Amino acid sequence: MAKWNIIRILFVSLEPMETNRNLTSVIRPMNLHRPPLEAGLKKRWFAIRLKYIRAEKFAPQVPEKVGRCFVPPVVTNLVFIYSDYKTLWEYRNFNLNGSHMGFMRNRKTWEPLTVRDRDMEIFMRICRASECPIVLTERPKVKLGDYVRVKDGPFKGAEGYVVRMRKSKRVLVDLGGVLWTATEFVSPDLLEVVTDEELIPKRT
Repeated sequence: MAKWNIIRILFVSLEPMETNRNLTSVIRPMNLHRPPLEAGLKKRWFAIRLKYIRAEKFAPQVPEKVGRCFVPPVVTNLVFIYSDYKTLWEYRNFNLNGSHMGFMRNRKTWEPLTVRDRDMEIFMRICRASECPIVLTERPKVKLGDYVRVKDGPFKGAEGYVVRMRKSKRVLVDLGGVLWTATEFVSPDLLEVVTDEELIPKRT
């Protein structure tokens, strides 16, 4: 009798358990944050942190159908990709090159960090116009002047605080709290002070 009980126990242990199926539905990688459909299809500039690969090596391997990459100078483990969340999510989780990606996120809301199209365009113009552009990973501890908008010239449309860096007055552009960059010297007559408080970010 004991022998048959042992065999019966072995057969029972090989049967699929309902609890195992339940656990499979619960235990999922914590980094697979699927977005709502409507939010996931909107194209934006996403800030992507890279691991185990340099940005200049990673970017050329990203297919055009996935997105357009911009590699900022100075920072080697960061790339900006113009795409939608859904496409990047799939590339990150189902492609070997994409496995190096990590979405930079807002610490409070955990939403992916993105940069406004206008600010990103200004940033790329700054990088192209200067052999040694000012690119900072932390907000510089400098005195902030008026919050202004550039009216004309190569940096038309740029908004930010007037700061003095490298012995010149420049406009400090905040790239969504990811990076900070500063324009070349801009003549005061090309600047207009922004007075609408809703458009002016808080000084921190």
